[in-house]
Amino acid sequence: MTKKQLITYIVIGIVAVVFYWLFFSGSEKQKNEKATQAEVVKEILESQETPEQQSIRLSNSKKDKFILEQESLIKQYDAAIKAGKDVENNYFQRGLANEKLQRYRGAINDYTNAIKLNDEAVLSYYSRGLVQQKIGMNTEALNDLNKSIELRPNDHNFYNTRALMLVEQGQLQQAMDDYNKALELNPEYAEAYFNRGTLFERQKELQLAHDDYSKAIALHASPPASVDPEVAKENLAESYYRRSVIYYLTTDYEKALEDINKVIALDSKSIKAYQLRANIYDNTGNVAAAAADEATAQTLSLESLLPGG
Repeated sequence: MTKKQLITYIVIGIVAVVFYWLFFSGSEKQKNEKATQAEVVKEILESQETPEQQSIRLSNSKKDKFILEQESLIKQYDAAIKAGKDVENNYFQRGLANEKLQRYRGAINDYTNAIKLNDEAVLSYYSRGLVQQKIGMNTEALNDLNKSIELRPNDHNFYNTRALMLVEQGQLQQAMDDYNKALELNPEYAEAYFNRGTLFERQKELQLAHDDYSKAIALHASPPASVDPEVAKENLAESYYRRSVIYYLTTDYEKALEDINKVIALDSKSIKAYQLRANIYDNTGNVAAAAADEATAQTLSLESLLPGG
């Protein structure tokens, strides 16, 4: 073999190796990439959350974020209090944050410290009263609401809140007086109409209850811009529901059905609405419709017991 032939064979060999590498190694790379992609897709598919799991995860995520936000605020209030900056207000704000985290004793301590700095801190008295009621300190809660009203006698919200406390303690006439005072101060106060309606209903004054629920419906249907639309929707549905109960109790089933249909249109998952409508249908001889609503109410009740329900 001549030198020239040897060089030719060497060159051909090198070219062959290069072509092999370019073709087969590229093919292997593509295969590996496809295999990796397939594994990723498989992993994603296998790890997909059910709607219930997703709901729980998202709910927990929001809860964790909320807790972190409140903890961050509490640290800011701590620093401001230690630095002696706007101490009364920072005690009050820290009390609100502790209350949101359901640290009720801590919240009470913060509101108390604000009151020690200013014995006319009306919002601290009011907020402390609400927290005390949550943990069963009813006497102390009522005392704080009395002090709030003493300091701010023209606040309709305070009278409505005290009325709710008085109802829980069985002081119904005093509660009625407070609802009347709240509505005297603010004749467009939907919440007080609704709450007074429930008290009239409890006292079997069904026509008066009907009139208050009707007023509440009219006001909730056109809420002020400051009211959250979802809250207004819930309030409207509840007012229709209570008026439907009044119609049902007075055997005006046609109007009861009209109102309960509006409740379900506003809240398609209201278990009690389907239950009441089933009773209405049952009393009007519509057995099939009654059975269907009872089944829906049972299904919704079971769903509410599932995780995320």
